[in-house]
Parts: sequence; C-alpha cells; structure tokens
Amino acid sequence: MALRDLIRKIANVRLTTEPRYPERRRIRYTGQTVAGVYITPDNALMSSTVWAGHRYLTQTCGQLPARIMQSTGIGSTPVDTHPVDNVLNWRTNPELSPFQFRETMVGWAIMHGNGVAEIETDNVGRLVNLWPIEPHRIKFERALEPMMSARGTPIGVGELVYSIDGGKTIFASRDVFHLRGYGNGAVGLSVIEYAAQSIGWARATELFGAAYFGNGLNNGGVITGATGLDPAGVKRLLDRIDETHRGGPGKAHKPLVLDGGLEWEQTSSTPDQAQFVATMQFQVEEICRWMGTPPHKVMHLLRMSFNNVEQLSIDVVGDAIVPWAMRLEQEATYKLFGQNRSNLKVVFEVKGLLRGDFATRQTGLQIMRRNGIINADDWAELEDIKKPGKGAGGQVYIVEGNMTTLDQVGQKPVAPVPAPAKELMPADAPWAAALLREAATLLDFAHAG
Repeated sequence: MALRDLIRKIANVRLTTEPRYPERRRIRYTGQTVAGVYITPDNALMSSTVWAGHRYLTQTCGQLPARIMQSTGIGSTPVDTHPVDNVLNWRTNPELSPFQFRETMVGWAIMHGNGVAEIETDNVGRLVNLWPIEPHRIKFERALEPMMSARGTPIGVGELVYSIDGGKTIFASRDVFHLRGYGNGAVGLSVIEYAAQSIGWARATELFGAAYFGNGLNNGGVITGATGLDPAGVKRLLDRIDETHRGGPGKAHKPLVLDGGLEWEQTSSTPDQAQFVATMQFQVEEICRWMGTPPHKVMHLLRMSFNNVEQLSIDVVGDAIVPWAMRLEQEATYKLFGQNRSNLKVVFEVKGLLRGDFATRQTGLQIMRRNGIINADDWAELEDIKKPGKGAGGQVYIVEGNMTTLDQVGQKPVAPVPAPAKELMPADAPWAAALLREAATLLDFAHAG
C-alpha cells in the first residue's frame, strides 16, 4: 500500500508540474489585431518580410548536411550505412525529400510552434519513413490513465500524448519526431501569436498602400455645401466621383469637378505626411526581431556595406541557424535510433555556412595543414575537390621544421654530439687492403733485420 501511494504521489507531482493541456496559451489570442487585420500562421506569410524570414530559416536548415556519427572514446567516426542516414540524406518518405522534410518541420515550428512527424519503423524497430502531420490536426495532452498508442506503444500516466483528428489516433511521444519552437516546456510557442500586432500593423500598411493607389482620388476628404441635395443627388455625385477617379493609378490626378456651390475639403494626410515609406522600413526590422532573422537576409540592405555584410552573414549562423540545428540534432538523436543507440548521434554540419571568402578560407586551411591538423586529402575534402590520394602523399601530415614542444621552450640547447669522422681510406676498398698487407710485410722485415 505504501508503494502504491508513493507511485501515485510521484505521478501527481508530474501532473501538477506540467498541465494536462501543455499547449494552453499564456496570452489571449483571437487573431484579430488592433490594426483591424486578422492574423494567423497561414496568412501571416502574405507579409513579404515574414515570407522572406521564414524562407531564409527553413531553406538554410533544409540544406544542412546530416551526418550519422559514432563515438569511439577518442573521437567520432561517420557511419554511412545506417537507416537513419538513408532517411535524413536520401529519402525521408516516398513523397518528401530530406530537404523538403526539414524545411517543412522548421517552418511549422516557427509559425505554429511545433513541427510533428510520425516515425514509421519496420518489424525490428529500424527507421523506415518520417511522415509530417499538419499542426491543425494535433492536440497535445497528458494521459490521465494507462493506455496504448496507435502503434501499440504503452503510455503511462502523465506522459505526453499526441491526439490526432480529435482523438481518432493517439501517438505516444516516442512514436513522433517533435521539433519544438521557442520554449514552452513540452510544447513550443508560435511566434505569430506573440507577433500578431506587429505583423498586423505591417499588413494594414500594405493594404493602405494598395487602397491608396487603387483609389484614383488618392486623398480622402469631405464635400461641403451640399445642403440642397436629396439622397438620390448625393448618390449620383458619389457614383460620378467613383467612375472618374476610382479604379487604379491610371485614373489618378484627374480633376474633380463640383457644381452647385459644392467644395472639397481634404481630411486625410498624404503618404509623405504619414511617413508611409519610413513606417514600412521600420516594420521590416520589427518583424525581423520577432523571427530572429537579420534584416540583410530579408533583402533589407539600407545599412549594409561590402565591409560588414560578409561578417554579418557568418555571425547569423550562430545566432539564427545553430539553435535550429541543435533542436533537429537532439530530437533526431533521441528518437530515431530506437532503444539501442550504440553511441550513435546525428550532427548537422554548419561549417559550409561559416566559410569566408576564398583567400581567407585557404589561409586558414594552410595554417592547419602546416601544423599537422589536416593532410592534403582532408584539405581537398573540405573544398570539395579531387583528393591527391595516398599514393601522392595525400594522407601525410606535415609540421614546420623549426617547431619544438612547450616543455623545451626556454631550455638551454644541448650541444649536439659530433659524429665520428669518416675513414679516409675505407677498410673495404680492395686497394686499401692490399696497401695494408704491404705495410705489414715491411714491418715484419724491419723487425727481423
């Protein structure tokens, strides 16, 4: 009885730590913004800045090479013949390439807060396919009692479950690949919900510009002095104005003819007075702050120069791309190898994004080559060119000839031991041997005499 109470107590602590519905919003969100525009994760992409930021993050993450690495104790070696490598690098499922899969997952995680895909395995638990599930079909809950998932996986009390299509299908956490957006515990947050007012403002500005050019009159105002007009006369006047001035830029700047003592009084400000262009430029930077994308990656180049754009492009890798790469790596490593991981892990390479210009890159590689860190074959592989190969010395490591070890720095140099002098007359030369025999004979005669 005591053990049962302890188990129930542990389960209750877990349930109170994480709510039953982890996706419950912390903010009130209806989609309607103060600017009068309704914003959802789907129509937010109608903003050019949101589209450009979304495109940069998703396509950059989609192109990252995936490496299956196995830890050996002294480092890691690549594994090219694993089913996970096939799914992440060759074909994710019959309908999606790996690029499209990662692009989709990151896109959903940005816009909706979560990118979810079903993990399909064979009879022995090896990965076969990954199938994305649209965010609007998923509801995140916690199990209140033990149950079985649609894949036959047992689910314990308090575990996170994925309810699909109103509960028609239930997946356990281990059955799905779940890429979370910015943290909200077990469920990610949608940046669109938090940025709705900023995006709605930008969208309203775009609609204002479209309406401004669509209305040939350009400026809003009132007509005064129409005291004698009946409703039918007012309608005829407005119809004439619409016919003459409304319909696009082609009808702009036409004169407005008023009769009967009527006068036109402008009430709206011009785009210049309203700082229309400056507002749109500010909104680009505002949306970039929400999405974590630098302005120059959405083609906002007002403050860019040839001196800083390359360095900024390298900096953005660590600020914007590496966090998404780590989310992909950690989820894939935990979910895709099954129960027996065998020290395997998934690594998404970002080195290609950190490359500078050609001269700078070659200087860095030359420093590593001359210090014995890489050989010629490694250099060629990093540059995607043909390797010299072992026969041409491509696998030989070299170092500078005048280098020494740290423990020898500052020590008095030891005088080298002189090598023994070479014999002027090598003993193995035939004529030298004959000369020695002659000298020995003369010595014998001298002693005898």
